[in-house]
Amino acid sequence: MSDETEINDARAKADAARADMFAVLGELQRRAAPATLVRDGVEAVKEKAGDAATEARRFARRRPLIAAGAVAAATAAVAWFPLRRLFVGKGNPDAD
Repeated sequence: MSDETEINDARAKADAARADMFAVLGELQRRAAPATLVRDGVEAVKEKAGDAATEARRFARRRPLIAAGAVAAATAAVAWFPLRRLFVGKGNPDAD
């Protein structure tokens, strides 16, 4: 092999390696883009929420009284202050 052929082969290998590197960099940029990260995060949350909802339905079918009690407690916790204002009143000094 002549020196020129070896040089041309080395340049071809370097060009191929450079092209591969830029392809990998392009893929990394696409994966690390904020929109891609947000989309992947949203998909993961949807999947986990669906799994949790399925498990909650299974639990409610197995233990309906406990599930009803948990729903009632959560509802009471969320509605406590609005209901307190409704029945006790805002201007009542005994409200605190």
